[in-house]
Amino acid sequence: MAAPDPANAAQAAFWTTGPGRLWAVEHARLDALMAPATAVLLDRAAIRPGENVLDIGCGAGATTLAAAERAAPGGRVTGLDISETLLAIARHRAGGRPNVAFLEAD
Repeated sequence: MAAPDPANAAQAAFWTTGPGRLWAVEHARLDALMAPATAVLLDRAAIRPGENVLDIGCGAGATTLAAAERAAPGGRVTGLDISETLLAIARHRAGGRPNVAFLEAD
């Protein structure tokens, strides 16, 4: 996918370097911290098998992967983020799951 819009180059740099790298280092702790809110979000979204989901600002992929579990079988979840650093973690965590894709976008 194409690089983020030049108008958002500063945001891309922000989330791919410094703070994005710190988030990458701390992603497991941050996922645990946000787990209660993530559970409420997913319950309210009521994702069912076969549905397609778009997760904008997916970060390291925790919510995307949880949504993919609910959308299976037959559904697909796409996570978008501006940070290539966080997307690399998300892709690794996905482990080749066929119903998950991560794309760089802003």
